[in-house]
Amino acid sequence: MIHDAAIRRFLEAHLSWMSPSLALAVAAALVAALVYAVVAARPLKYVPCYGALALAGLATGQVVAQDRLRWLPVGTLALGTGLVVCAALFLALHLLMLWYTGAHRTRTRAP
Repeated sequence: MIHDAAIRRFLEAHLSWMSPSLALAVAAALVAALVYAVVAARPLKYVPCYGALALAGLATGQVVAQDRLRWLPVGTLALGTGLVVCAALFLALHLLMLWYTGAHRTRTRAP
């Protein structure tokens, strides 16, 4: 019990500047970026770029959720809507990468 209170005091002292919704959005963006990197078999050095794309998707999801679709609300964060927008952005990125690598692949003829 004392150990839990010490952890809670430490977190409150060092993370008091961050709202819980922002912390949840950052954590969800990081998880979404890691899942995409693993599923798409991309190098982990691109995870910060995917994290930025996921944060943009979550922010866009909040804008969409203000008027229309509000899926899986957690406090003031529409987590479901943001994750759907993230998935759409990751799908568009993946299709763009497939098109780009397919368009620049050297074509060789069989002898």
